[in-house]
Amino acid sequence: MAAAAAAIAFVWVAVLYWDVLRSVFAGGSMYSAALLPTNATLAQLAQSATTSWSFADGVGISAPGAPWLLVLLVASVLTGGHVAAAVGCMFFLAAPLSVLSFWALAGVFTRSDAVRCVGALAWFAASSAMGLYDDADLPMLTVMVFLPAAFAFSFRAVGMYRTEDLVSPRASVQAAATAALCFIPAVAAEPQLLLPLMVTFLVFLMFVRSHRTTLLLIPLPAAFVCAPTLVNAVRFADEGTWRQIFGSVMLPSSTRDGSPASMDVLGVAFRAFGISVSDRPWGLVGLSVRSMIAVLALASLFLPFMLRSSRMMWVASLSGFALALLAAHVCVAVDAAGVVAASVLPGVSFTMMGLLACVCMVAGGAVQRFSELRQSGDASSERPRATGDSVVVRTARAILVCLLAAMVVSCMVFDYVAGDHGQVRSSDSGLPMVASDYLEQDSARRILAVRADGDGSVSYASMRTRRGDLIDSSPAQRVEAVSGRAGDTDKAISKDCARLLANADSDAIANLSRLGFGGIYVVRGQSSKGAFEQLSSNIGASEGTQEVVGTNGGNYYRLTIQDIAKQHVDQTGFHEARASIWRYAWLWCMGLVVAAYCLVALPRFRREGQEES
Repeated sequence: MAAAAAAIAFVWVAVLYWDVLRSVFAGGSMYSAALLPTNATLAQLAQSATTSWSFADGVGISAPGAPWLLVLLVASVLTGGHVAAAVGCMFFLAAPLSVLSFWALAGVFTRSDAVRCVGALAWFAASSAMGLYDDADLPMLTVMVFLPAAFAFSFRAVGMYRTEDLVSPRASVQAAATAALCFIPAVAAEPQLLLPLMVTFLVFLMFVRSHRTTLLLIPLPAAFVCAPTLVNAVRFADEGTWRQIFGSVMLPSSTRDGSPASMDVLGVAFRAFGISVSDRPWGLVGLSVRSMIAVLALASLFLPFMLRSSRMMWVASLSGFALALLAAHVCVAVDAAGVVAASVLPGVSFTMMGLLACVCMVAGGAVQRFSELRQSGDASSERPRATGDSVVVRTARAILVCLLAAMVVSCMVFDYVAGDHGQVRSSDSGLPMVASDYLEQDSARRILAVRADGDGSVSYASMRTRRGDLIDSSPAQRVEAVSGRAGDTDKAISKDCARLLANADSDAIANLSRLGFGGIYVVRGQSSKGAFEQLSSNIGASEGTQEVVGTNGGNYYRLTIQDIAKQHVDQTGFHEARASIWRYAWLWCMGLVVAAYCLVALPRFRREGQEES
């Protein structure tokens, strides 16, 4: 049944995004309004993931990279070094893997296959209703895959899980190590999850009967992986850098994430599921079903056979909701519409996981009772035995399955009706070939991509690959902009682009050339034809430019002021950050810790060939 549920989830995503799936297998790079495309090499990804230097502002800024890039690095290794292929695989495999992950967590609390199957589909349906697939929110999809599995192994680590008759639950160091490894990608994707995890594990220490030391060691690898971000957040906390733990590689948007505000339960739910006025008929139906799920989860607190587990998961739910309320107050970026709040999705997903786990507890053990084989001549074997749950219990469990199925249907209908599935696309387009060849010859070369938005404003991006690259998306750099500490280089580029939009300006071209840019690509995009032609003609009329090629996507101009050998950005700061002794110390410590946990997590076999639990 687990395989069938996973197949259903995969087919749903594959059908909705069939064109994207075909394009990814044809070599395209997936992108959306919030997810940047990528054309980076494995070496560039490794440098961005492990060096406290970001090229997000154009020429570089001292800031730690997003921890999720380490997850992408591992996925890229598994795809043979193809980063764009790794992004596509993570998107389409997230659906079946998240189903299997929650199947494992539900199995800790009940052995009913029907409840586990529908509960796992409800977990997937919740991610669809929150728009994670419509936005291609890969960090949150990473959380949906690994967070339930991490909790499942945590319960197994302390011996708190359901078993069949005649099999006693046992604590397992291997399960603890596996739980620690599963927490790494979840926390790296959304570092703000460290806050509810700290609260949850402190409460877990009070409820578990033994193996408290094992429980304490579970969060250690995740902390090592996120160490650069955590150290930077604490070191410059008085300057507001602590906000970076609430960010991710996804581009923040006030339209999607909203502005910082105080919220109640409904406000958080509306923001998390993207419910607008036009969507409220379907959205309210889904919220009503999910409210019934929450009430049903409340009943788990009164089950005598699940007192400890239910309280532990309710603490997880409440801490996740508190995180969502906190995130709604935190500003993490600035866009054209104003300040942007942190995403409430990590906290809401944490809450949903706890509630669905409590619902699975209400189903009971659903264990088929063991009965001895009949012995000939044994009169006692003739007596009737209870060989299963009573009719009342089975009926109640069937009602529970129907309620979970109603949640699945309501979430999927809401996603199908209200979701914008056209946001996720895949393309092999980018800079013209001559510009791509120019960038590939030297890693320090840059091309400035500009677009006239038609309302008197201009957007720009510094290109070091053929596409505006995902690996340069930096939460730390966006927090710097929120605090009003935008670098001089960023301000200079903005000023020069604005001057070129107004008139032909040779001084602006000279300034861009001194910064290290070797060319300007004017993107046609969705801007008005007049604004595009005005910006193109102004750049072409400025001294020091030469139009090289014009395509349907835009026009490419080469800057001819400096010799091509001198056209490169200053990488002194990058080389210093890469050679830092603290970087090597972190890499060695992280590598040794993760390797040690991997060795412990490896399954060992007894002489009889049975795997140890």
